[in-house]
Amino acid sequence: MFGISFFSMEDNQMKDDICKNDFVIVKEAESDELQKGDIIAYQINGKTRINKIINITDGYVTKS
Repeated sequence: MFGISFFSMEDNQMKDDICKNDFVIVKEAESDELQKGDIIAYQINGKTRINKIINITDGYVTKS
């Protein structure tokens, strides 16, 4: 719906920013809009991952 997705956190991986069972609203963005500290959602092997960008080099380094 208009580049917006909804998720529920399934674990405490990001407990400093998002707690388990929190409701997360994700807005689609262009890669050049992303900055250090942004929380992003992306897919790996068909599973959605939500992480915080901790560094930007040739790609994005996230906190896991």
